[in-house]
Amino acid sequence: MKEQLSHGVELYMTPTKKFKTVTLTCNLITEANFKNFAKRAVLAELLETNNSKYKTQEELAKQLSKMYGASFGTNIVRYGNLHIIKIILSFPNANYLPNKYDNINEAIEFLMDVLLRPNVKNKAFDNKTFTTQKQNILKYLSSISDDKQYYAAVKSKELFFNENVNRGRLIFGESSQYKDLNEKNIFEYYTNTILNDNIIFSIIGDFNPHDILNVFKNYNFDDRNNIYKLLPYKHALTDSINEKTETQELSQGKLNLGYSLPINYNDKNLYAAIIFNAVFGGTPQSKLFKIVREKYSLAYYASSSFNAINGFINVQSGIDSKDKSKVISLINEQLASIQSGNFETELINHIKHELVNARLNLLDSPRKMLEQQFVNNLLGRSISFEDWQRNILAVQKEDIISVAKLVKLQSIFFLEGKK
Repeated sequence: MKEQLSHGVELYMTPTKKFKTVTLTCNLITEANFKNFAKRAVLAELLETNNSKYKTQEELAKQLSKMYGASFGTNIVRYGNLHIIKIILSFPNANYLPNKYDNINEAIEFLMDVLLRPNVKNKAFDNKTFTTQKQNILKYLSSISDDKQYYAAVKSKELFFNENVNRGRLIFGESSQYKDLNEKNIFEYYTNTILNDNIIFSIIGDFNPHDILNVFKNYNFDDRNNIYKLLPYKHALTDSINEKTETQELSQGKLNLGYSLPINYNDKNLYAAIIFNAVFGGTPQSKLFKIVREKYSLAYYASSSFNAINGFINVQSGIDSKDKSKVISLINEQLASIQSGNFETELINHIKHELVNARLNLLDSPRKMLEQQFVNNLLGRSISFEDWQRNILAVQKEDIISVAKLVKLQSIFFLEGKK
């Protein structure tokens, strides 16, 4: 059930006795803007570390312990054109606590302390906290190149979205952006965020919705000037392939291919696209795994992923650098094979079964359920498990072939290994 707390601030409640915990999330939503990525990354860390009530990380941890081992954290995510700072709090259901102690009000107050009462003095974040968290992020950014597979995936996405930095660049921004950040301008950005970001609160667990709504109504949120919506994206196809090679000292090359698939989340062919990706490289039964990796032994790993928000298929593989041309040809042969209908109905049925089971497993996780609900809210849709399952099972072989024919190679990033 949905309640509007103000224009651009909403509360979604899902009462259920299914879980032993109650999970509460707060999502701060705005347009993804590369110039603000570093600010939002630092802000998320500052909100997680301490606040005006719990001025140290140790005090905050003690409060979580008092709340019977509640778990808490923040992170940043991007869905298409939107950037989200996410706050997550999970705590035990009262029925499983001594004397059935109801700590929901306490948990909501804790969340609001995090959101609305930062560790600020004289219109500036605490210097020690700010410096520590800024340095932690810079260390993380400098360590990305140590994880070669992840590094290649980051560079591949940048290359594919070469003309759209807001969708393509790393969500933490780049190291040079942190140079000009300080305690004062991050507080200024925080103030702007609290006043202007759309806010979606979500709660799932065993609770009385009327009581929850009354607690949230104690907090006043100003109306937002803008309502941010998730916008469909269509990649501008080019006849030439955007290709980039970097060379590092490593034993295994990383080959990433970026394909455009112009099917978005509201397209009637979405479910066929999901199954196409599973046949192509999204499962251990896929062509990339069975042919490229197992039959020809040309890859240490080979897989594909499909992002329906961006119409983007990313193929990742680890190879011997000398085999680059062979692997590219073989991967594209697998795509052509699907386009020609060279796959069995038995494989489709097996994949459908796996996808349905994976979706069912999602229903066993309160956090995953909340995240799926949140994404559906951004998409402006509501789809039940039964409808999703029906749509998956309805996909025919011809639908998959039609989708495969829309797939176009647009970028090749190669991290070449040199011993």
